Amino acid sequence: MKYVAGLLLALAAAATACDDALCQNEDCGSCGNSCCKLMITVPAEDTASVMSKLYDGFNGGPDGHYALQMTAEGTLGFADLSPYGKPIDYIGQAVHTTLAPNYYNDTINLSIAKTEDGKGSVIEAFSISQIAGAYCDAGQNYFNIMQVITSVYDSSDYYGGDAGFDGSCQQPASA
Repeated sequence: MKYVAGLLLALAAAATACDDALCQNEDCGSCGNSCCKLMITVPAEDTASVMSKLYDGFNGGPDGHYALQMTAEGTLGFADLSPYGKPIDYIGQAVHTTLAPNYYNDTINLSIAKTEDGKGSVIEAFSISQIAGAYCDAGQNYFNIMQVITSVYDSSDYYGGDAGFDGSCQQPASA
């Protein structure tokens, strides 16, 4: 009986898993739990402009399920670290709640730094499943990041973000 119940739960989870085209970069426990770490470069946009777009993008988000979080600095969504001589200009956080019927929360941490030439921006985005035991995420953490990136930028405006640069959320093998 336990086997049947487990099988039914697995089938239910598979039927309600992330099913968008952006859900192909599955992660299976590369952080102990499911996660995704992406580096995205916006070569022709300064960090303040990138932060503003990401603030707008993660404030509700394309699916209405994102919520900006308070920073340690007391600001909602993003904090400006540029006055402190840090290697990044902005740091931020949002939470994404997955769609019905399984409402899970995933945390997205973001940092924005200048490119080496100072003319553009580098976004480091990290999404992790908050629920314990999320070993394989059906691409949900990659989706959490790229759904917003693709809603605020055309594909010609940035590069990177194809797969996790730390071994997480890799692209699926070619068929």
